[in-house]
Amino acid sequence: MALVYIVSAWVAIQVASEAFPGLDIPDVAIRYVWLGAILGFPIALVFGWLYDITVHGIVRTPPADPGGTADLPLRKWDYGVLVMMLVVLAGITVQMTEKIRQIEPQGQTVGGAETTSELSSRSRSGHSGPASQMTVAVLPFADLSPESDKQYFADGVHEEIIARLSVSPAFDVVSRTSVMAFRNPMANIRLIGAELGAGAVIEGSVRYAGDKVRVTAQLIDTRTDTHLWTRSFDRALTLENLFAIQDEIAEQIAIGLNTQLQGDKAAYPTSDLAAYESFLLGKYHYRERTSDDLLLSVQ
Repeated sequence: MALVYIVSAWVAIQVASEAFPGLDIPDVAIRYVWLGAILGFPIALVFGWLYDITVHGIVRTPPADPGGTADLPLRKWDYGVLVMMLVVLAGITVQMTEKIRQIEPQGQTVGGAETTSELSSRSRSGHSGPASQMTVAVLPFADLSPESDKQYFADGVHEEIIARLSVSPAFDVVSRTSVMAFRNPMANIRLIGAELGAGAVIEGSVRYAGDKVRVTAQLIDTRTDTHLWTRSFDRALTLENLFAIQDEIAEQIAIGLNTQLQGDKAAYPTSDLAAYESFLLGKYHYRERTSDDLLLSVQ
């Protein structure tokens, strides 16, 4: 029963992801479909433990006895349990439906101010003006190194790309603090875009092994969940190559958004690879904020 519920919930979420945009329901409403599915799971679990669905209808689950194969009819209190389950499920459904109805439809205004959905929609449509400027979010880069011990390095690449994009007036860039909440995200791209107010997101990964580095990045339209651009860079690990990769990714992102990267490049903190790695590692430990990490950050 639990497996059937999980599959059914997954289908419902996929249907909502596809149907909501066509019904002019903001993508953020999908969170309530997720929440309803999560709240309903314990009920499905209890139902599956107590009861079975057979060709004869709902019956009690027989004891774990190889010889006990006969269906056990429901008792009076079983009907009460089933009614309570139905009432709770109905209550969850009503509450989630009401929450979705209370969300402002795409394109409406609240107190004279444009909603996030409208801003994202206008920015994707190419309208000019400060309010409709494209907003992009660079999600945290994943560490795909063989020992999974180079997250600090992936974070450094992620931060430099944000910095390179941020100097351009061609688009707005969501802050690093905001996007860090979406490290290893469980939500889909449409929901992430709605949460961050971004018309496009950048996902990426870094694989650092020996004297080689591979950086992969992809630009995704949050409205359609489709890739606008994707590329992998395989280079010898030198600071010159690393900085060149970061610059090229930023430039290709701008091209993918039908604009050009503007603004001056920031000066890099050092020309020594070992010193740069130590710099990134120190920042990583400092941001972790545990007592051990704070001690490591100053070493």
